[in-house]
This record gives sequence, structure tokens and C-alpha cells, in this order.
Amino acid sequence: MKVINISLALIFVIFAYIQLNDPDPLYWILVYGGTFVLLIRRTFGKHNQFWNGVRIGAVLTGMNNTAASFEQYLTSNSPLIILNNMNNDAYIENSREFIGLALTLIILAGCSIRKPIKSNKAKQKSPSTSQH
Repeated sequence: MKVINISLALIFVIFAYIQLNDPDPLYWILVYGGTFVLLIRRTFGKHNQFWNGVRIGAVLTGMNNTAASFEQYLTSNSPLIILNNMNNDAYIENSREFIGLALTLIILAGCSIRKPIKSNKAKQKSPSTSQH
């Protein structure tokens, strides 16, 4: 599980780095960077459910703001989002953002459901039972 968490964390830190060129980078760096931090902390057994809830709230807010554009994309005759090369259609860009947020929500929800990985220190601590 640690390999999966670290792999996903690397993907999300790359997502956050790519957002440096975005017109509104702060929100995206916080969303993707926050997911990176969550995955790293979970890997080492330091998960905080409260902050995961805050991240989920931020993601749901973003999804709410981009949902109409995603619906517009779904009902349009546009080619695949990946193939549609930034031809100044705001609904295409917002649809991409919606998909990124949906992927992030899946990861955050998974982190809320699954128990965090226990660190080696927690595994090594066991009550000593010495009887005389």
C-alpha cells in the first residue's frame, strides 16, 4: 500500500507543479499539493481526518463551479477533451478541471474510507506482559 500511496503522491505533486502556469494557480496548487501531503502523511501513519474533510470540501466547491461546463461538454459534439487543443473554449478547460477534481475526490474519498497505514513504530509497540 505504501508504494501505491507514494506513486499517487508523486503524480499529485506533478499535477501541482504543472499548475504553476495556470491563470489561477493558488487553488489548484492547494488542491493537488494538499492531496500530495495527505498521501505522504498517510504513508507514514500521520493521517488527519479533519484536514481530509477540508480538502474534500474544497474539491466539491470546485466541482460545483465547473459542473455546468462539464455538462455542456458532455452534450456537445466536441472531440475528446485530451484531443481538443485549447481553442479558447472555456467549457473545455473547465471540463478538464472538473475531471481533475473528480479524480482528486476519488483519492480523498478512498483515504477517508481506508484506515491509514500504521508506521513501523506503532507496530513495534506492544504491551510487555511479564509475569512472575
